[in-house]
Amino acid sequence: MLKVLNIALTNVHEYAHYLELTNSSIVAFGGMFLIMLFFDYFFTGSTISNEIAQKLESIKKDKGEVFIISLSQSHEGTPNGEIPMWMMYGDNGNGVLLRFDFKRLLESVKQQMCTIEKIEYKNNSEIKKIAEEKRAIMKKEMKEDLLNAIFKDSFLYKNIHWNYEDEYRIIKQDKPFNYKNGKYGIVAYSKIQIPLSCLTGITIGPLAHQDIVQQSLASYIEKIRGIYQSLNCKIYNSQIEIR
Repeated sequence: MLKVLNIALTNVHEYAHYLELTNSSIVAFGGMFLIMLFFDYFFTGSTISNEIAQKLESIKKDKGEVFIISLSQSHEGTPNGEIPMWMMYGDNGNGVLLRFDFKRLLESVKQQMCTIEKIEYKNNSEIKKIAEEKRAIMKKEMKEDLLNAIFKDSFLYKNIHWNYEDEYRIIKQDKPFNYKNGKYGIVAYSKIQIPLSCLTGITIGPLAHQDIVQQSLASYIEKIRGIYQSLNCKIYNSQIEIR
């Protein structure tokens, strides 16, 4: 977050604040497993598997790969996030949580040909049934638009054990895209621009040095307000007691 704010400050005439969406090949945990499982069921036992696979590769070359970024819905009574979320996605409780205005974010991503979709939590047998039903539809209508819709929908399933995340995903199909060095090697990614008006708050993690982080964030936000007067972003300390 500090890096993004710093970029916005040093390039004030550019639309420099953005989110990076990752390619499906590095989606971790339950999400990636179910994407692979979906296509395993989708292709297995089908007499048209090769034809579908060839069409899918043709679609990827024409329309690009699918990229995602994950968001979690905040519910009243749990505004600071669940402990597993902090530990898994929030730098072991030392990171920060960014709060966005959903309606403004939705408007912004739509303008960039993206969608925000709610994740469906399924067990393996349910995924198999969905994949087989979609394969039966493809047998009747071998249409590229239909196959591309099935391809994108495959990113909207996650194992039922992750339902506490209440996840939404921004979906973008992009070509060409960018590469960078990631934790596990070279990573493909795409960008979407996010207006600062979408950012409503920053929550500091329960294991972070909250006073130090708060001072740093407050300093950056005040500088940005000198450029973007409409910025209405508040800083919160997580109230979760882990220690």
